[in-house]
Amino acid sequence: MAKSSTKLDLALQVLRRFDPAPVLTSLQRKKALVVARKATREVPAYREFLKTQGLEPKDVEEISWSQWDQLPITDKDTYIRKYPLEHRCLNGNLPMRGKIDESGGASGQPTEWVHSLEEEGPLLETIGLYRKIWWPDAREIILVNAFSCGPWSGGVTLTLLLRNDMLVKTVGTDIEGVLQTLRSFGTKYQYIISGYPLFLSEILKRDFPWNNYRIDLITGGDAHSIGWQQQVERQINGRVVSAYGASDINVGLGVQTPLTHAIRSALLHEEKLRHRLSWYGEAPMIFQYNPLNILVEQNERELVMTYLTPLKAHPIVRYNIHDEGKVFTYQELRALVVSQAPALKVLFEESHLRLPFLIVEGRSDGALSFDGANVQPNQIEDILSGVPEVNRFKMLRREIPPHFVILIEVEGASSVDESLREHLSQTLTKELARRNRDFAESLEVNPALVPHVILLRSQHPIFGMDDRKYRWVVKEEVLAQYSIPLPSP
Repeated sequence: MAKSSTKLDLALQVLRRFDPAPVLTSLQRKKALVVARKATREVPAYREFLKTQGLEPKDVEEISWSQWDQLPITDKDTYIRKYPLEHRCLNGNLPMRGKIDESGGASGQPTEWVHSLEEEGPLLETIGLYRKIWWPDAREIILVNAFSCGPWSGGVTLTLLLRNDMLVKTVGTDIEGVLQTLRSFGTKYQYIISGYPLFLSEILKRDFPWNNYRIDLITGGDAHSIGWQQQVERQINGRVVSAYGASDINVGLGVQTPLTHAIRSALLHEEKLRHRLSWYGEAPMIFQYNPLNILVEQNERELVMTYLTPLKAHPIVRYNIHDEGKVFTYQELRALVVSQAPALKVLFEESHLRLPFLIVEGRSDGALSFDGANVQPNQIEDILSGVPEVNRFKMLRREIPPHFVILIEVEGASSVDESLREHLSQTLTKELARRNRDFAESLEVNPALVPHVILLRSQHPIFGMDDRKYRWVVKEEVLAQYSIPLPSP
């Protein structure tokens, strides 16, 4: 561990003092070509897929970086669901050692993903690097892992990776388990509690002496608003660190750093910069990532990824995860920030990692589209964050007759408070129009876009129906299942 720690410390010094982009870019492109050629030679499904796109193995063997975009983009529909898992693995076989993850199954059928033990090495180094950014000295730190710990990538993998750096207790989605851990070990230790944003909110609602403890949070799996982050950081007097990953590829694809944290917080008051960074003029999630682990391309509005370790049991080449976002080099984002918001130049004068940036707007299916205007869950969350009666919400786009429906979970008798319902509808309409120019323009010609608010009691089962993490969008048939009336035509 001492040797590994020294190696990471040296890497941090280099990344903070010099611009490594030319060297990293060259190595990244070479690794991408190696991975693509290896997948072509050794992965039966990928070889067959290429043939359906008019490419033979020799074409890939001879390809240069300037021809990289000739390789077809893959995704769940065109590649994953068309070939058995074994055929998508090296040599057509599952690895002998490793683990199997499962993605949530939003479409009704979960997808299996396999990771070999050998591919953990590069990931361990990257996670160690991220850890040293925020917690240089991991002594007397206890990580309380409150991510779901079934077959999904976040919970179990986080424990396996961070147990090398700190003491970890895995409690899963058990609020009392989290609180009992804090009580048992007392105020001597620095704690990190990890979990999905909404679950962390539920934990922090408990009557507990939070100010007596030193607590930071790690979150991921869902985007969250700046308002939520700042509110939570004030409550715990600590930091919220977001990470980016996916079962499709791996955890630890990107991490929020002190620099991206500062940039995102500043976006609240920098409208011009918001509109250059975000497709929707919002304050998106901003991460930095290791370009020797992952190649990220921007395909129109979506992110396409190639995982760069040749040891990966299930190679990923130009895979569209259908997350919307943008990609910037360190110098590109620095220049953009300084040109649009000169006062933020000071942020780059401090010692930061000179790694590329990943802007993530959220899953493509996490937004609802109305007449070409996309409404993001982050926007609704931010608007509702100041209403004390509100807990959670879900959205519905009703086609016939058209309606924008928002189901809101509220405390106690508030669920039958017509004045509250009307107030929330008016507030959402006004604030969405102010924050989202496309929505405002659509609203002028389509009054059906005025949000129809349905208030539901706390703990209504529709808010607890998610198998792994919270899903913002609900289908119309689910409302019928719970006898929730929709607005009349």
